[in-house]
Amino acid sequence: MKDYYDVHMFLSKFKDNIDIKNLKLSIKNTFDKRESLGYLKDYEQILDNISSYDRIVSLWNGYAKKNKYANDIKFEEIIKELKEFISSLDIEVSTV
Repeated sequence: MKDYYDVHMFLSKFKDNIDIKNLKLSIKNTFDKRESLGYLKDYEQILDNISSYDRIVSLWNGYAKKNKYANDIKFEEIIKELKEFISSLDIEVSTV
């Protein structure tokens, strides 16, 4: 669950410091190497599935309850931030 918290922190506090060009290249290269670029094309559906999976939401709620720094962060908020950020990257996936 800490990974979700880390995503939230990067996107809410440090987004302006991210080298977008380098990140886009890294993401594309990673997905190409793993032969999984199709997953990137379906990111919204995948994130929607994750956010509606009760077990993951329950795990997040437990994590947030145990860690004061995450108390006020809703899981849906993290997913929304992530979807908006991925959308803003506008990574070309038409080669799939």
